[in-house]
Amino acid sequence: CCMATHPFQDITIINNTFAYNGRNGWGGGIGIENTQVQNVVIRNNICSQNTYSQMAADPSVLPELTADHNLTDGDRDPEFEFYGVGDLVDVSPSFVNPGGGDFHLQGSSPAIDQGSPADAPGDDFDGHARPYGAGVDIGADEFTLYGDLDYDCDVDIADIMLVAACWRSTDPACAPYDLDADGDIDIVDVMLVAVHWGETCETGVDKWALWTGGTQLRGANIWQRRVYPELDGTEFLGPGPVGPPYTQQDFDDLAALGANYVNVSHPGLFTETPPFVLDQDIQDNLDNLLAMIEQAGMFAVISARTGPGRSDFTFYWDGAGDWFDESYLNDSMWQDQAAQNAWVAMWAYTAQRYKDNPIVVGYDLMVEPNSNEVGSHALYDALDIWDPEEFYATYGGTLYDWNQLYPRISAAIRQVDADTPILIGGNGYSSLDWLPYVELTGDPRTVYTVHQYEPHKYTHQDAGVQDCTYPGACDVDWDDQPEPFDRAWLEGRLSIIDTYKTTHGVPVAVNEFGAVRWTPNADLFMDDEMDLFEQRGMNHALWVWDPAWEPWTQQVDAFNFRHGPDPNNHTDVESGELMDVIVEHWGRNTIGP
Repeated sequence: CCMATHPFQDITIINNTFAYNGRNGWGGGIGIENTQVQNVVIRNNICSQNTYSQMAADPSVLPELTADHNLTDGDRDPEFEFYGVGDLVDVSPSFVNPGGGDFHLQGSSPAIDQGSPADAPGDDFDGHARPYGAGVDIGADEFTLYGDLDYDCDVDIADIMLVAACWRSTDPACAPYDLDADGDIDIVDVMLVAVHWGETCETGVDKWALWTGGTQLRGANIWQRRVYPELDGTEFLGPGPVGPPYTQQDFDDLAALGANYVNVSHPGLFTETPPFVLDQDIQDNLDNLLAMIEQAGMFAVISARTGPGRSDFTFYWDGAGDWFDESYLNDSMWQDQAAQNAWVAMWAYTAQRYKDNPIVVGYDLMVEPNSNEVGSHALYDALDIWDPEEFYATYGGTLYDWNQLYPRISAAIRQVDADTPILIGGNGYSSLDWLPYVELTGDPRTVYTVHQYEPHKYTHQDAGVQDCTYPGACDVDWDDQPEPFDRAWLEGRLSIIDTYKTTHGVPVAVNEFGAVRWTPNADLFMDDEMDLFEQRGMNHALWVWDPAWEPWTQQVDAFNFRHGPDPNNHTDVESGELMDVIVEHWGRNTIGP
C-alpha cells in the first residue's frame, strides 16, 4: 500500500503467500508506505523471494502493527524491513515447484504447523480444512497428505472406502474423489490412494528446526542438586537423593501457563569424585523428571550442572564457611585431566541413553563454566579474571580453558548420537561478554547459548533497596556512576549476539535469564527482554520454575514470579503484572512433542 493521506486502519493480512513478485529491481511482498496506520495485523504469511523486500514498513508505524508467525526469505530493504514475533526469518518455505507456479508446501516445509491459530481462516486456498495436523500452517496452503480424504492425518481403509462409495458416481459431492480428474471415479482413483497407504502426519519433530526456525521454545529452568542430609536436613530439599522434589502437578501447572520447554538444570550422571562412575540415583531421578515433562506435553534440554571434579557449590562458593563447610567445594576438574576425560565419557553415556527420547531436544554440556573465577579451588587459588582477553592470553589452551574441552565432548556425543542438538555456553558463567570468545566446534547441529542477567544490580537487587530503575538509571558498568538503563540499553547489550550470529552463521539461545520478582518494573524489563529475544528468533528459558515443595519455596523464592512482588509473600498469587507478561509470551508457543 503506497504513500497516501488517507488512514490505513483495521486491516488483517493473514495466511497469504507472496512469492516471486516485482520486476526491474522494485516490488515486494508486504510493504506499508502509508504513515497513518492503525490496528494492522500481519500474521501467518509467507513472503519469499520477492524482488526488493519481503516485509517492509516505515519505522514510525511499527507500534501500530501486530506482526507474528510470518516466514520470510529473500532480499531485504535494509532501511524498512521489519520482523514479527515468532517469525521464521531467512528460511525457505520449500514450495513444491515455484518455477512452475506451484506454491503448495512440500511435506518437509518448515511452515507446516508453525502458524498462529489466532484469527486463522477455517480453510486454505484450495478449500482444505485448516488446521490439518498439529497446528495451522504459515501461508495460503495448508499441507495435507495426498490421499487423506477424511483429513484425519492417516491414509487408511477409511479413505479407500470414501472412493469406493463413489464408484462410477456422477454426484457432485463425489468430485473430490476423482483424483486423476478424468471425470470417472474408478480403480485408478482407488490405486492413487492405495499407493500412499499407511502415511501419517509427521508425529515426530525435527529437533534442529526447533532451534533454527525462529522462537519456538519458550519455557523455564528447573533446578535440582544433590541432597546432603547432614547439611540440608530431611525437609528443606526433601528426602533426596536430589531436591527439591518435583511432582507431575508441578509440570502440568507449567504447561497450563503455555510453556513448552523445560531446561533441566540437573546433576550430571557421573559421580563428582573418583572413580567417576555412573550414579544410579541421579540417573533414576532424571528419568523420572523426563517422564513427567513428557506427560505434561513439553520438550526438555538436559543441562549438566555438575560432574566429575565439579560440585554444585561452585555456584555459591563465597558461602563456604558460612552455611556450608569448604569441604563441599570441588572445582578440581579445571586442573585434572582425568576428570575432564570423565566429562567426555559421561556425555557419551548420556547421549547414548537419551538419543531416542522424543522430548529431549538438546544437550547443554555444562551449566555456566566458570574456571575464570574459581580456578581449581576458589578458596585457595581463585583466578578471579573477568576480562576474556586477559584470561585467554594466560590460560588459553590449558585445562582451565573450557574451549579445549567442549569440542572433545561434542565429538564423543556425535559418535553415538548424530542428531540431538548440542548446546554450548561460554566461560564466565556463559555471560554475553564471553560469547565472542566461544569457538565453533564445526558440528552443524550446535546451538550457542548465553545467560542474561545483566545488569546484575537490577536483576538481583535486594528487597527494599532500589539500586536501579527500569526504564531509568543503573550503574551498568560498575563505575559507581548511574547510566541510562532502558530498552535501548538492552538492544545494545544484545548486539553482541547479533554480531556473533552474523559472523558465524549459527543459532544462539538464551537458556537462563530473569529478575527477582520485587525489582521495580520487573514486568516492563522482562517484556522488553523477551520481545528482543524473539525479534532475534531465539528460544528462551527463564529462571526459575520452582516446585510446590513448601519447605523450599517458603525460604528460597526470589525468582518465583508466582509469589508476586511482595518479598514477604511466599505463596502463589492469582495474578500479577510480571506473571501476565510471562504468560503472554509463553502463550505464543504453537508446537509440542
